Amino acid sequence: MKQGTHRLSLLKERARKIRKIDSTENASEATYSPVEHALTIPEIIANILYHYPHSGILGQNNIMTVSKLWHKVLKENDLIDDFSFKKLIEDCVKYPEGVIHILKDKSLQPYLTTEKLFKIISCHKAFAIHFLQNIDISNSEQKDVAILANYHSEVVMCILEKLKTYEGNATFTGLLMRLGKQDPIIAEHILNTPELIKRASLRLFSEINPNIAIRILNEPFGYGKCTKPGHYYPVVLFQYLEVLIEIGKKQKGFEFLKELNINTPEEFVCKLEDCALRLSRNVLSEIALYNEEVRMKIMMTPSLRKKVGKSSIIHLGEVHAKAAMYILETRILHSYNSFDSVLATFARHITVAKYIFNTPELFNLLSHEIIVSIASKSHEMAMHILKTEELCKLLESKDIIKLGYENPTVAKYILSTPEICAKMMTDDMFALANKHSFVVKNILDTDEFRKRIDDTQLISLECLKYKIRNFTPSAIQQQVCKQAQLWNVLTNELDEDNNHNDSVSLRRG
Repeated sequence: MKQGTHRLSLLKERARKIRKIDSTENASEATYSPVEHALTIPEIIANILYHYPHSGILGQNNIMTVSKLWHKVLKENDLIDDFSFKKLIEDCVKYPEGVIHILKDKSLQPYLTTEKLFKIISCHKAFAIHFLQNIDISNSEQKDVAILANYHSEVVMCILEKLKTYEGNATFTGLLMRLGKQDPIIAEHILNTPELIKRASLRLFSEINPNIAIRILNEPFGYGKCTKPGHYYPVVLFQYLEVLIEIGKKQKGFEFLKELNINTPEEFVCKLEDCALRLSRNVLSEIALYNEEVRMKIMMTPSLRKKVGKSSIIHLGEVHAKAAMYILETRILHSYNSFDSVLATFARHITVAKYIFNTPELFNLLSHEIIVSIASKSHEMAMHILKTEELCKLLESKDIIKLGYENPTVAKYILSTPEICAKMMTDDMFALANKHSFVVKNILDTDEFRKRIDDTQLISLECLKYKIRNFTPSAIQQQVCKQAQLWNVLTNELDEDNNHNDSVSLRRG
């Protein structure tokens, strides 16, 4: 438990000894070694502590030290860059105390969307529960509220209890579905609680898992409630083979399941060619869309591919990476007239895009516009193009800004690589600056960039930088920041003296 403190003490003791050795008898001042100086720099201390075993930094004093030092080295880019933010969340889950220091730092607010704010809160169980108890869920995006339940079942139950208290006919289908998908037990609890299930769409809730689907479809009028207007069957019937077999046997059009003595998903896949003779093209394609075993057997069987048709085969590849890879590797659609457009749609999958870019036979079929379009939708593919000399040479300024416009990590790489910047027009650099706040700082703080921007644009960027510096946080950001400032990290709760007043102000907000 004291391992981290012990190691840090050893480092400091070693620095003290080095200082003693470096000093002379007649010196009036001690000579400080580089090691000792390094131990006064928060970034280095935080990095050292980060590599300690988790057990080495437990304990109130150590946790306070680590979380404060760790917060000091937090940069704007940790909140902007997707990869860095993911790493930040992993650290917050390990050391929730750091969450409080982030939330109460007003300088970070301009870089926190509501989604990112809620992701950070979700790492701290006690704070997340307190936060939920003092907000009106109906005023928040349901997907954001569900984020709060990412890591702790106690937070899930807090949300469900809060939903039970709402009056009126407000629905929370999206929220209840997200919570139900996290855990089958939670899904059963929602279904068994009238105050909760009445706030969800039965049709959508039935899609959570096979057991839930079978229960709902077996209820009086359940089959009808789960069927969209104008449709013959509920979609959930095709999503799970267990449901199709259990419920389908009782429905018109699926009597063959009894005739063929099909009682398990494995038997359905094994007898798929016989089943296909009794199913329409649309129904077979729908089943393949949701079930991998069925989908891949269709891909591998010429008669089944012919049954569903080329358009369905392409659609399966658009939705599922494994199907797309099979199509490309086996060349079963190479004779298709618009194969280049097929490649473009398949490339929405990262693994497929990498395969296409690394296979000259396929890559050469792509137009310049399609290559840029594919890369602009993926951080990995954008970086692949920018870091591959032969591909980067082909890029024009309009292409470069398209790659960086939607992704701050790519934008940062572009602006930190002189060879790429040299290819950009001034207006495009200006557009990137307006899109990404950290780019403004990059341009204004770097002589090389300032020379590229004319006076009018420079004034505009200075104004934008001023707006960022004087950012007005949203109501929810202000609430969270205020609560974090009142939070006692040692007792892991709000200071009692301020609890009542701030609960009232939060509800009013």
